[in-house]
Amino acid sequence: MADSGPSCSLAEALSKQDLFINSTLAQLGYNILWKMFRNGMIEHQGLFLNLETLKVNPINV
Repeated sequence: MADSGPSCSLAEALSKQDLFINSTLAQLGYNILWKMFRNGMIEHQGLFLNLETLKVNPINV
């Protein structure tokens, strides 16, 4: 049975995710925060990112 839990090994952890995924998700999250600070409200409370199609689908408030 394969263990899919967190890994203490950097090499093993990096092999389980795509390159730059953390920075991509952070930038998308920052965009939601920026809209909240700039406009005083947000239309989306989060998002789903499909790595196979590279489509981003918002989660509406």
